[in-house]
Formats: sequence, structure tokens, C-alpha cells
Amino acid sequence: MGRPGRPLSPHTPALMIAAYDAWRRTGTLRKAAAQLGLSHERVRQLVSLAVQHGVVPALPSKDSQLPPNPFPDRSTTITVLKQYGTLAAVSRATGYPLQRLHRHARRYGLHLADLLQLYRLHRKHVVAIRRYIEVCARFGYHPTTTELQAFPEGNKVDRFIRRHWGSIEAFRSAYRIVLHGPLSRAVPRQTAA
Repeated sequence: MGRPGRPLSPHTPALMIAAYDAWRRTGTLRKAAAQLGLSHERVRQLVSLAVQHGVVPALPSKDSQLPPNPFPDRSTTITVLKQYGTLAAVSRATGYPLQRLHRHARRYGLHLADLLQLYRLHRKHVVAIRRYIEVCARFGYHPTTTELQAFPEGNKVDRFIRRHWGSIEAFRSAYRIVLHGPLSRAVPRQTAA
């Protein structure tokens, strides 16, 4: 690599540019190293030297390449978690790293028990109504409990709703569902828990 104050060897600038280009093209130091036949540490050194000597533009920070933070504050975090259910689901949907989402959640004072509670709320509201509507599409209207339990998928939905809501009547009243009412008229509205 050369001592400080010593001029660079004539082949190094070309090698620095080649290392930088290979790294930008492949996205990782290891792939760039394999392509150039060097160690990944040597590629890192060459890229660092290239930036230091102004041969190539400065590297963008990792944060500048991230999608926007889906958890800018505590209330937004709770809203997003109610919508998606888990940090992993938020990460998949937004492309934001899961590890950073965990860090943001801890910073807002949300611990495992809080995250589990938000997951249960998600299951209770979003998943229950989605499954119910999928089954009701088979009928074209809101069926009675007996009609719902008459076939296996409906029976599963009925058990799921009872497990999360306590009773099918509590579920219907929360979403203002009218028996034998048309689905198009009443897309059930979620109420606050």
C-alpha cells in the first residue's frame, strides 16, 4: 500500500479505478475481489485510497441508500405495526432493514410484550375481517353462523373469529355486520379496540 508521503506507484491509480468500478458493479467487496483476483481486504483498501486521493467520487453513505424510515415517531410506529402485524412484515413491505426497525421500536419504548399485543390486534382486526370477507364472497351476503359452519373454510374462519373476538356476535357488532346484508353495501369498518 505504500508509506505515507511516498508517491503512488504508476499502476495503482488504474487498479484503484478498476477496484472501485468492480465494487460498484457487483455490489460487494467479495464479488469484486473474486472478479479482480485480489483479496476483499485489498479491494477495500484500493477503494478507500481512490476516494482519499480524489480519483473517484466519495462513497454514498449506507443511510442514503435506505428507503425512508417507516418508524419516524412512536404513534406512526404503532399505526404501521397495527397495519402489518410484525416487524418482519414491515421490513418485507418497505425494504427497511429489520435490525434497524428493532432499534427504532426499542427507542420508542416498545418491547416484546407491546409488539405481541400489536400483533394480536392485527390478527384480531385485519386478518379476521379479511378471512371473513373471503368466505362471505362465496355466499354473496353475510351468512348466519350455521351457514358459515356448514363447510370447512367457513368453520375455520368461525373458530378464528371466536378465538380472537370471544364470540361471532361481538365481531359482527364491532363491524356493524347485518345478517344476509349485501357485501357490496357493507364493507365492514374497523372500530377502535
